Amino acid sequence: MELKKCHNEYKELIDTDSVKQIQNIDCIGILEYLDNYAGKMYCAKDKRNDENRKQIEKNEAAAKKAVAEFNKIANIICKEERELEQDGNNDWLDGSRQKLRGYLWIELKNFNKKEKPESISLFVESFGKVKKSKFRVSLEINNEKAKKISGEMQKYHKHLELKINHKNELVYISGSSEDSNIEIINEAKKDIIENVKIGKYRKVQISKVIERREGLTNEDYVKAILQGVQSLLPYYEYVVGNLKYEEALKQVNNTLNLNEFDKNMILYGPPGTGKTYNTAKYAVSICDRIDLNELSDYKKVMERYKQLKDDGRIEFTTFHQSYGYEEFIEGIKPVMDDEYIDDRGIKYKIEPGLFKKFCENVEMKNITEKIDKKLNLSPNVWKVSLKQTGDNDVRKECMDKEHIRIGWDSYGKDITEETNYEHGGKAVLEAFISKMQIGDIVLSCYSAHTIDAVGIIIGDYEWNDRYPEYKRLRKVEWLVKGINYNILDINNNVPMTLSAVYNLSRISPAEALKIVENTNGKISNDENKNYVFIIDEINRGNISKIFGELITLIETKKRIGAEEELKVKLPYSKSEFGVPDNIYILGTMNTADRNITIMDTALRRRFEFIEIMPEPEKLRNIKIEDTELDIEKMLDTINQRIEALYDREHTIGHALFWGLKYEPTLEKLVSIFEKSVIPLLQEYFYDDYSKIRLILGEAFIKKEEMEIEKIFKMEIEEIDIPEYKYAISKDALKSIESYINIYK
Repeated sequence: MELKKCHNEYKELIDTDSVKQIQNIDCIGILEYLDNYAGKMYCAKDKRNDENRKQIEKNEAAAKKAVAEFNKIANIICKEERELEQDGNNDWLDGSRQKLRGYLWIELKNFNKKEKPESISLFVESFGKVKKSKFRVSLEINNEKAKKISGEMQKYHKHLELKINHKNELVYISGSSEDSNIEIINEAKKDIIENVKIGKYRKVQISKVIERREGLTNEDYVKAILQGVQSLLPYYEYVVGNLKYEEALKQVNNTLNLNEFDKNMILYGPPGTGKTYNTAKYAVSICDRIDLNELSDYKKVMERYKQLKDDGRIEFTTFHQSYGYEEFIEGIKPVMDDEYIDDRGIKYKIEPGLFKKFCENVEMKNITEKIDKKLNLSPNVWKVSLKQTGDNDVRKECMDKEHIRIGWDSYGKDITEETNYEHGGKAVLEAFISKMQIGDIVLSCYSAHTIDAVGIIIGDYEWNDRYPEYKRLRKVEWLVKGINYNILDINNNVPMTLSAVYNLSRISPAEALKIVENTNGKISNDENKNYVFIIDEINRGNISKIFGELITLIETKKRIGAEEELKVKLPYSKSEFGVPDNIYILGTMNTADRNITIMDTALRRRFEFIEIMPEPEKLRNIKIEDTELDIEKMLDTINQRIEALYDREHTIGHALFWGLKYEPTLEKLVSIFEKSVIPLLQEYFYDDYSKIRLILGEAFIKKEEMEIEKIFKMEIEEIDIPEYKYAISKDALKSIESYINIYK
């Protein structure tokens, strides 16, 4: 975040008295003090002489002034963050008492946790290539105090479990001012965690560094420090035990300048308010964790939206009257492939619907993105028996050497069309040699119900004569081994057969990899990415029919990984299904098509409804050629009249006129009225042109008396015939004055 922007944000948070205090803090003077005085000599009064006395007194006065100003910053922070108290600060002299220290340091702690060695600490120091002083705010721990408390350094590093956002200028650093070896760490979080474990980094802090920049005022520096403290508070409160993980994560999200999005949202409003564009904007904001207000460039938003959609992070569908459970969750479909046909004719297979497929892909990606080796685009899950069930020499060797081995050695190295499978094994060998692919998942069968390892195929088929038996080999990276995991639940209660190798088609890749996560295998703790499923025209579908049991599963608390995680067994596949916590469901609803009040009650309870209404002010700067037409006033007037004659849910959106921004011509305006505005009004008022005439004015709708006697040649006294007829004036549509007269 730019410091100037930070300055503006904090004006609303700090009272007038505090603002005056901030303006009186000499931050620039503190920085200049370190630049000019760090390391300067000092000695006690009784040891000074005529040659050094003046200089030492000058050094001492400068140091005391800098410390006093630095303490003022701490006082402001404690006033704004009332649970923080100053718990200590370093002297301006170094340990030898013979020179001025090269940094200043103040600890701030929660008043209930002052015994803890962790703090939010303020520094002014110099580090990096350019030895210019700068401010730093850090989640710090006192090394000496931490040494006396067993496991405290590990507790401190719990902050690595939470994400940081570089938009808040938070970074990871190692080292300390005391050793003058501070460095910003430019590594992935999982590597930082590993390097802390192996001792490469003794301590990793989250910090906000406030660089010295031309043109920044004292006030700018203080407000940037305040913003840093606020950003670090959730991490500090989590580390000292004041916040649970879920609450800390929520607060971290808030400090990232993100909108707090509900997992299920519906954007609703009249036609032409930009709901479809807003779904793209919301989707990009959710996926990239960017504040909605920062997404103002339409072209860039749509480019990023298409990219995320291509990457599988966003899925889109439209509900309609015939849309059903089978298209959304799963259904039974006829299959014409030879593989599924026998002498009895067509067979059927269970096919996942769009949403189920999306959920399964997300669940798989949640895990695959946390492992080092990538799976292929559509990985299969294979069962492999290593010699036999239970412990044996081949199983132990395969686990140690990271591969799998099977037999049928008597057929030789090469299997061809001429191979005579006199001892059987054709399907197994075809699977192992030809069908199994690099990037597939393999489960090592330990018994009919259990597996002892999960791995990823990383090598092609090999024949290895070094082994006396079981010479057919494929290299594997074991993600977890030495386990005893019962797979009956995820294999639809079907035990594994004696066949050495076959495809476990009932087990999805996500379910297989979940075993790794549940048994503490090679899975990193990196946070999952966000995904968005968009349902356009959600109110046009039969919600009960489409969602089925899913209506409960989409609740935030019932998501996979949430506190009340829930899965249900689906009626067709009999497999367990749940909705991952990192999927956001985003619907749109046209209020002119169906009123929100008659929406399915179950749906209304589980969705947050966000109203998207017309914003005529967005058309303010559009000028039609050299005319005086005010598009904003024109649309605002039309909507006021519609609201008076009908209701606000049937107003007209500004997006209908958006094309004028790129083509500000009368011809374009005529086209918008002919193809969008007038047809909408005709639909709203059921061709009651008297009301349409009240909305657009006399010029657009011609009114003429009906000459009944000329039209009909007989008596029509008992028939109710309108007195007037109406027609749209083509001439008025082409006259700029007609549009101006709408609001004049």
